[in-house]
Amino acid sequence: MSMISIIGSCKNEENNIDELYSQIKLLFENKLKDHELELILIDNASTDLTVEKIKKLCLNDSRVKLIENIKDYGQDKSPYYAFVQSSGDYIVPIVTDLQDPIKLIDDLYNEIKFSKTDMVLAVPIVEKEGFNFLKKIYYKFMYLTTSGSHIKNFHGFGIYNKKVREYLIKLDDKNPYFRSIVLDTSFTRKVLNYKPDQRYKGSSKNNLFTLIDIGLLGIMTSSQLPLKFAVSCGFGIGILSMLASIIYLILKIIYWDTFQLGIAPLVIGLFFLSSVQLISIGFISQYLNHKIEKDSNSPIVVEKNRINF
Repeated sequence: MSMISIIGSCKNEENNIDELYSQIKLLFENKLKDHELELILIDNASTDLTVEKIKKLCLNDSRVKLIENIKDYGQDKSPYYAFVQSSGDYIVPIVTDLQDPIKLIDDLYNEIKFSKTDMVLAVPIVEKEGFNFLKKIYYKFMYLTTSGSHIKNFHGFGIYNKKVREYLIKLDDKNPYFRSIVLDTSFTRKVLNYKPDQRYKGSSKNNLFTLIDIGLLGIMTSSQLPLKFAVSCGFGIGILSMLASIIYLILKIIYWDTFQLGIAPLVIGLFFLSSVQLISIGFISQYLNHKIEKDSNSPIVVEKNRINF
């Protein structure tokens, strides 16, 4: 009898936890009744009754496990950490607002068993709610600027065998970007398209800033274009400045008495150079910060509490 680990990251999901558990429990009482269940819920410092509800589930069902973080570690670190803490033969990351259909887990399991692949990726045929225009720009940018694999609308939902977990444990990435890591490995995979469900209750915890953070993490881990852009701008501006200086010098020599330079070229040039420097320093700082976090000995998340492990 194989074990299936279902992992989900929570942030103020008090209105969804009970329904999430009910649907998973029903699935394992019927279509997946011949398999063991491990349900790991990792909480990102919820301020509502999410933790209390999960603790109650843990008390009544030892298959439910809780990891309580001391702060919000975001939508990449927390699920990744729960993934490597799982013990099942197969691992299924989900979102806890029920936009990832629980009933699809049975199809994912059947597909990975039939295809004998290492992972089956569930990809929505339409983007999930919120900031869809910005997401389209991000996917287009990643497609054009990186050499790695990218699947539009893929968020991590799917089923993975334990070889993937073992690889992630050995990788020990302190600042992981899950969807990029699993796509850039040699593990065999298949894609299963699906239509996402509507959010059961509540509202999206994403905002413009969290999406920018996720987007920057993806760019830092998968693309060197910003660094190349900074270097190219440096060379380009240097050449343009040299040409402009030569042109101005020639004009001044020819029209010595009438040609007035003024301070306008100087001011414009300073503002332009300053903006390029700030952009370049920002990109380089992001890369350095990502490198430092990745190579540090600090844990991916710091736990406040764990139950049923």
